[in-house]
Amino acid sequence: MVGPRQRATEHPTATQRPLRSRSAWIWEARLAVDCNGRWNLPTMLSVAPHLADFDLMWVEEPLFYDDLPGHVRLAQSMATPIALGEQLYTLDSFRDFVCAGALHWVQPDITRLAGITEWLRVADVALAFHRPVLAHVSDMGQVHVHLAYAHPACILLEYIPWIKDCFVEPIHVREGYYDLPQHPGAGTTLRPDAFERYAQHTSPR
Repeated sequence: MVGPRQRATEHPTATQRPLRSRSAWIWEARLAVDCNGRWNLPTMLSVAPHLADFDLMWVEEPLFYDDLPGHVRLAQSMATPIALGEQLYTLDSFRDFVCAGALHWVQPDITRLAGITEWLRVADVALAFHRPVLAHVSDMGQVHVHLAYAHPACILLEYIPWIKDCFVEPIHVREGYYDLPQHPGAGTTLRPDAFERYAQHTSPR
């Protein structure tokens, strides 16, 4: 994983990280890399041939998130698929990236779009262009698991369980698959003790 503190000048070392990560697995698995938008286009073009050796599922946010021309150029030059969308906030932005061929995996986040309706519209655009949806879960897997089961474009879902214990029906993954929610609603009903357990008390100034 290439984190946000990885400088562009360090890419010879960074390209060895997927290899070391893969050697640590005890089962067959494909890896993905998240660059957090920290690399520039010249760096990514120099790294791209090396990434092909790792058969990565995708490189997430390889460039600054709204660099549409840069992602188009990179997508045309790199064999590894590009995932992007956690920092796109409108249907129009997703439309522009998808239509330009700037990404391969579409990553809408319901907490950053205008709610469920806008998320579904983005997923519809992805479906129309035969692009798979990999929702950016952030902290709200509770809502995204409903949408992932409901929309045919969504074939994978991130698992970030940081706050799952706050909810009456927490997300749960079993043998690599999310359990289908069994209760109506968005899955965001809070446990009565959630605020008591996780409240951060501050002193008045």
